[in-house]
Amino acid sequence: MTADVREALRRLSAFGERLPVEPERDADALRRAGWTRSDRLADPAAWPEIARRYGRRTMGIDRLAPAASCALQGYAGRVAGATVGVWAQTGALLDLAHDAVWVRLLDGRVRGVAVPDARVRATGASVDAVADELLLRHLAPILEASRTVSRLRPRVLWGNVAAACAGAFGTIHRALDPDARPRLRALADAFLSATAWPHDELVALHRIDEHPDALPHERRTCCLMRLSAKGEECASCERLAPEERDRRLRAAAAAAVPVPSLPADPRVLAAAAVVAPPLALPVTAHPTPAPPSGPDRTSRSR
Repeated sequence: MTADVREALRRLSAFGERLPVEPERDADALRRAGWTRSDRLADPAAWPEIARRYGRRTMGIDRLAPAASCALQGYAGRVAGATVGVWAQTGALLDLAHDAVWVRLLDGRVRGVAVPDARVRATGASVDAVADELLLRHLAPILEASRTVSRLRPRVLWGNVAAACAGAFGTIHRALDPDARPRLRALADAFLSATAWPHDELVALHRIDEHPDALPHERRTCCLMRLSAKGEECASCERLAPEERDRRLRAAAAAAVPVPSLPADPRVLAAAAVVAPPLALPVTAHPTPAPPSGPDRTSRSR
């Protein structure tokens, strides 16, 4: 299985910046190259500097709250891409212990992810097992560490994680054979509604009939990228009018560049109960969520 996982990581590395996976170097080589274990991201003491650097270099601002929010989202997308990508190809669930995952931090932004030992937590993993490992074991401590700087409500930050995971599924969706996409879409829906999420309805998946390779999502929270120097919302932002969001999502789908092809593990696809496909765009408006401050009353009852 380790050999299969390493080969899956090599395939993902061909995606470049979309999935910046380092498949070859061992832990010593990563350390010499300036990489660090992901437990650094679970340390609250690391986040003031991460947020400062991310804000100045990526967003052009000196505000820590939006910078920490977006830095968290960026990392979640990187590690979710590696996790979902390996699982979809092999059925293997990576061991996401913080000492097993390495990151390359540059100016507060995660530029690479590596799992040098290719450790596997489970084979033939269910979608709930993937959600538990990725969300609860790996990302929850990092989210809480980032929150010591951002001070945002947990729902806002979990919305960032959900959008990042939806984007990761979207990238893998585009890379699969068209016949496999409906089942991966069903798995993405199941993942995004798994009991591991501490909040409900963070994102909604949709489809664009003229771009069947796309798997767009609509957010129900704002990551605060709109507070960057550019001052523009993401294409999926819940603050956009539905018509403008639909226009931007269609434009993004039309402009998407080709991605490398990936094989899909038939056992993973067979586990997907193919349900009705996501709603086609345009989508209907939904009530505007509460602003990202104040008490959070939307947590699931645990």
